[in-house]
Amino acid sequence: MSAERADLQLAAELELRLSVASKSRPKERRFGPSGPWGDLGGRGAENLGFGMKAARAAYRTRQISAPSLGLPVKMAEDRAGYVSANLPSDEFIDNYAKKFCCCIPLLFLTLVPFYAFFYGAIPDASKVEPHTFLVGAAGWWVALILRLPVGLAAKACLKDTESLQLASVLISGPAEEGVRVAVLVVANWAQLSHAFALGLGWTSLELLFTLAQGYATIQLLRGARQGDAKAAEAFEVLAAQSNGEPFATSPFWGVLERVSAHMLHIALSLYVAYNPWLVFATAPGHSLTNWSVLTMMKKFGIAAVEVGFFVMALAFFVAALLLWGFHF
Repeated sequence: MSAERADLQLAAELELRLSVASKSRPKERRFGPSGPWGDLGGRGAENLGFGMKAARAAYRTRQISAPSLGLPVKMAEDRAGYVSANLPSDEFIDNYAKKFCCCIPLLFLTLVPFYAFFYGAIPDASKVEPHTFLVGAAGWWVALILRLPVGLAAKACLKDTESLQLASVLISGPAEEGVRVAVLVVANWAQLSHAFALGLGWTSLELLFTLAQGYATIQLLRGARQGDAKAAEAFEVLAAQSNGEPFATSPFWGVLERVSAHMLHIALSLYVAYNPWLVFATAPGHSLTNWSVLTMMKKFGIAAVEVGFFVMALAFFVAALLLWGFHF
């Protein structure tokens, strides 16, 4: 999940850094049903669906709030006169940053049960070399790099955010599962212990990347609050990717999502190690899972989706262990 969101954010930030800021006044843009957020069709698009004229009028009277967040917002205006109206208050950003910092120890603790289970219950775990975990981490990194050119190409060809998000999600499964099965086959790790260790290394690096992404997102918003035009525009891209409300939910849900992701990455490693041909099921299944989570998040909310994702990941994890003949 977080990797696919990172692809979109990374591509957007790269494009913004490479672009030259226009000195002329940009054309008026409307963020409503017919604007950049219109295709998402979520309530975030509706709540923030006002035109630039309305935004400037609200800015002049200082009578503006973010309906979806229930907090005052600051109007960030760059040198070209472009106004971004959907930025939360400094107080909200600081509170969110504190919650994020509180989550960091919890996020690291999510790995403890899996490493404890590995060394306490998996046969021959003590014989697994430490570099197996590093190879798993490297595999995740290679898969991320392989997705980046596709993301940039999609950014150049696709105009609406929904199509760009769909392209990133579709490539996520083949990229990750292709690298995963390649590593297992080349290294000849057709054992439960080595496949489990590779999955642990894989998901451990993704956890670190998730932390870096969360910190970068907070810094991006703070830059937008200070009037950085490119940061404000990048934040709008992020808002569009998150249904208009990138900070409307508690970061504590990320802890549960990480637990689910740990189980899923380990399970996927176990499946393709058991039979490499299963990659033709795990690759589309990986993409389908990401797409389902992103789609249902807009309809059912983060709580229901994260709980459902956890139940699904747990079922896949248990089934993978049973496939290897593991007895609970």
